[in-house]
Amino acid sequence: MENSRRSRSRPMSDINVVPYIDVMLVLLVIFMVTAPMINTGQVELPQVSRSSALPAKPIEIEVLGASQVRVRDGSTASARVVYLPELAAYIRARQAEKPGHEVDVLLDAQLQIEILAQSLRQ
Repeated sequence: MENSRRSRSRPMSDINVVPYIDVMLVLLVIFMVTAPMINTGQVELPQVSRSSALPAKPIEIEVLGASQVRVRDGSTASARVVYLPELAAYIRARQAEKPGHEVDVLLDAQLQIEILAQSLRQ
């Protein structure tokens, strides 16, 4: 009697890991059965061709003022001052020579983009 009292009052210091092992084995069986059933998707990678031509440098438009812009064509290092009414025709002519040619617009923070947009719409 005394021996049973002593064992009850002492705290148990061992962790029973048998239930955890049982759960892990069940999960392992589930994953082993379902893994072959998973249909992996086919990934179509883009084809890359090697081209010797470098990409064309964009046309840079730098707004100087309310009516003037400086246009720097990517193919030439020199810049040309163009007035806003002529700007749309100049860009169309450059893009007709090289379709898909990019245009970068460099603006000063104090200038209004609406002035440039209105001249390009005309």
